[in-house]
Amino acid sequence: MRKIAAAAGMACLMAAAFPYCALGAQTGEQAKQQENSEYSIPGTWTGDSMDSRYLLEDGTFLEKSWLFQNGRWYYLDEDGYPAAGWNKIKGKWYYFSEDTGRMAVGWAYNHEEDEWYYLNEDGTRKTGWLQSGGIWYWLNSDGVLYDDGWRMVDGHKYYFHSNGQLAAGQYIGTAYYGADGLRNPAFDMNIQGKRKPSDEEKEAITRALENIPRQWMDRFLADGWEFMYYTDRKYMEAPMTDRGVYYVHHKTDQKYKKIKFTEPESLTRAFGEYVAAALEADPEQKKKAEELYFISEELSSGSGLPDLYADDYEVWFGVLFENYCDSDIRSEMQMLVPELCSVLNEMLGADFEGLRPSAWEMTADGEIDAGKAFGPALDPELNPPVRGTVQGAVSS
Repeated sequence: MRKIAAAAGMACLMAAAFPYCALGAQTGEQAKQQENSEYSIPGTWTGDSMDSRYLLEDGTFLEKSWLFQNGRWYYLDEDGYPAAGWNKIKGKWYYFSEDTGRMAVGWAYNHEEDEWYYLNEDGTRKTGWLQSGGIWYWLNSDGVLYDDGWRMVDGHKYYFHSNGQLAAGQYIGTAYYGADGLRNPAFDMNIQGKRKPSDEEKEAITRALENIPRQWMDRFLADGWEFMYYTDRKYMEAPMTDRGVYYVHHKTDQKYKKIKFTEPESLTRAFGEYVAAALEADPEQKKKAEELYFISEELSSGSGLPDLYADDYEVWFGVLFENYCDSDIRSEMQMLVPELCSVLNEMLGADFEGLRPSAWEMTADGEIDAGKAFGPALDPELNPPVRGTVQGAVSS
């Protein structure tokens, strides 16, 4: 079995120095824009980093104005220094890197307060409903992402997972909520046993299923599968293995299309076994998936199996799926072996673009690529001519 040391550095260790983080990926179009871009206002930086000011051609410093430079947006305050952190400009909130002064767009995270924000393409702070990566989120009037509980929005009661995603086409406890985020009892779990699930058990069910790709839960129900919770049983089987007695708390019944379980925590793994049987993976994909499994079980938070199951494809794929659905473990795997992760992404049809990332993925310097943001410097109402000398406005 391969043992691979996790070489991934935890970016958030620098959170004390840079409390806000932002995440973004630069596209080829953005890289080209950066390479060919010019200053939106002719001039030169003077000084060092955040102590720098921007000297205009007339010998004065740029103040209270936006500046576009090499694909990035900045705002120079009333003293001519780059804005940092949250700044309210012309009645709208923006966030600028504490380290570089660059305007952020997309997801941003405050380590100190454990709060998430989303910044629009023009850098303004998003509030209300947000659809990103095909998923709905809700941000309050201060732009803080709502997560981990119920909320009344537009006259309806919705549940938001710990990752901020609206529970839609998913389970909250033993109850099913449809694509509109509203209750649909037709797909509720089947309770087998006299004892009713406790609130803690219902919460554990929610956590176990919240990160399963939505399209797979849709397929699971469309194929006629159902969940059966055996509340009066402790386990389904308990074979003797190289690790001693190994208690198995689920059974993925392919014949009768049922996932039977005795402990909510086993649901992610059980669902992975369903996925393994449903996939039409070729031998090469299976081989690469197995390599990824060996890597994931060696990570500090990953999990593996006794040798008894070494040749059982569905069982070890279930564990791989369980690890992969944990965003922190998946992030480590993506950094260590991206080529293997891409195979699994392809097998599952998974696409994480636009989804709120994990805190582990966030950079510590607060920077983010401007993307296709049109930028406030191109809005004459937000950025009027500075002393009548603004030249060379950058085209979008």
